[in-house]
Amino acid sequence: MFHFEGEWFWGVDRLGHLEARLAARGLDREAGSPLLAPAFEPSLGPPPEGAPPTIEAWFSFRSPYSWLFMPRIRHLAQAYGATLELRPILPMVMRGLAVPRIKTIYITLDCKREAERVGLPFGRIVDPVGAGAERALAVLHHAMALGLGEQFAELGLKAAFADGIALAEDEGLYGVARRAGLTDAQTAAALADDSWRQRAETNRAALLEAGLWGAPTFRITGHQAHWGQDRLYMLEEDLRAAMQGAAAPRQDG
Repeated sequence: MFHFEGEWFWGVDRLGHLEARLAARGLDREAGSPLLAPAFEPSLGPPPEGAPPTIEAWFSFRSPYSWLFMPRIRHLAQAYGATLELRPILPMVMRGLAVPRIKTIYITLDCKREAERVGLPFGRIVDPVGAGAERALAVLHHAMALGLGEQFAELGLKAAFADGIALAEDEGLYGVARRAGLTDAQTAAALADDSWRQRAETNRAALLEAGLWGAPTFRITGHQAHWGQDRLYMLEEDLRAAMQGAAAPRQDG
């Protein structure tokens, strides 16, 4: 990790932010030269010929990184004609995994600068941990059956991390559901149904089997899973390889 003037830069994936910060202070010895560690995004080039695969996407309604990844992975899947299989899970702290307060603060600040990098709104946050996450998962379970899962997932995450909407409250949750295309009657039926818990548990077990535990995680079915909203370019590599009928050439370190 690197620390400069009160800001932490966690790992190679954030060195581009540090370089930009140093350059802004006039500390770049080769001003105007390319970044040594730029952030990578999918190129969204013309898709190769071949059958589009299925993308599995694990996410949590309490994960701000899940908000940053959801609209972008939807766009990536659409660009390649791939099927996006949503695999919602409970938040880490609701699965018995501790998240120290200092890490929570870091994540929030990191998401702010990453949101600015990818052009997404962020900052009006109403933490959905507890009832908010559970209610959102219940509605999502029904929304997916209605073909509205992607819309509700994206709008629900945006509500929690950009719009300042409480998913734990009826006014907020029903409003999100309406914008996603659900009727109030469908939302009420979803909230009365507890079967979403089995889906969340199945997804949790599958995530651990894939060798990871956090959100967002994603993979082409049958390929290696990747973790982190900043690694969608790796998913694009796998997409192209799968459509070309070849194994992915790269493994994460």
